Amino acid sequence: MMIRGPGGLFMFSMLMALCLQFLPLPPALSAARPLWLVMVLGYWALYGPNVSVIGAALLAGIACDTLYDAPLGQHVIGLTLLVYTLIRLRAELGLYPLWQVTLLLVPAWALYAVMMFVFDGMAKHPSQLLGRFLPVVTSMLCWPLVNLTLDALRGKRVSM
Repeated sequence: MMIRGPGGLFMFSMLMALCLQFLPLPPALSAARPLWLVMVLGYWALYGPNVSVIGAALLAGIACDTLYDAPLGQHVIGLTLLVYTLIRLRAELGLYPLWQVTLLLVPAWALYAVMMFVFDGMAKHPSQLLGRFLPVVTSMLCWPLVNLTLDALRGKRVSM
């Protein structure tokens, strides 16, 4: 399979993130599943060329709302707000090395987790606070791998 151009890589990475996000896991592992979709959208919002990341966040949010049986708009609002925030911070975060960007992204991912927790509470869906924040920790650990992999696929010089 040949991925041509940034648009093809963007679509491929989004498809892979969706697959990893919805991959069935045992309950013990499922609670610690990294926020794959959030990380890939965040990568493209921060480092991607002119691709419509907000539009992709909207479509991915609809897919998440549908597949998770969540109230329509829960993931749409969370993902689009996260992507918009990261696009606005693109210039500032681009100046830092990878390990600092990782630490600076944790509050954005935590905000996303809080929004999902609040929406679940309003919809009377059972949700545990630890179950919402454990993925933020695993995402922090996986972010360098996601970032370096997408950088390498884009042909960008990888530096730590």
